[in-house]
Amino acid sequence: MTHAEYIADVRRRAGQLAAAMVSGETDILDGCWALGPLLGQADLEADPDAEAIGLICSELDGLPLGSARANWAPEALSRLAPQLDSAAVWARRTAMPAIQSVARRFGA
Repeated sequence: MTHAEYIADVRRRAGQLAAAMVSGETDILDGCWALGPLLGQADLEADPDAEAIGLICSELDGLPLGSARANWAPEALSRLAPQLDSAAVWARRTAMPAIQSVARRFGA
């Protein structure tokens, strides 16, 4: 695989994930957590969409997201539920325009 093919593949996967987030198929927090690193590998220098999603990711450190959630105690998840709900509202409001843009730019 050439570098150009790798970048095209990463961007395609980012577009698919973003489209799933826009449609509601993928949770906003889990999606941002996965989308941030993908965009970091997509060769997007000074890209406002990647920066917006990176901002969301930086605020999610330490929260039970993705597959790591299965390792958290139910009591801890219950205690964090209000924080997760608030973070989801903020992430949706802050990042959805960037997510929609990524879906348009790189989606299949």
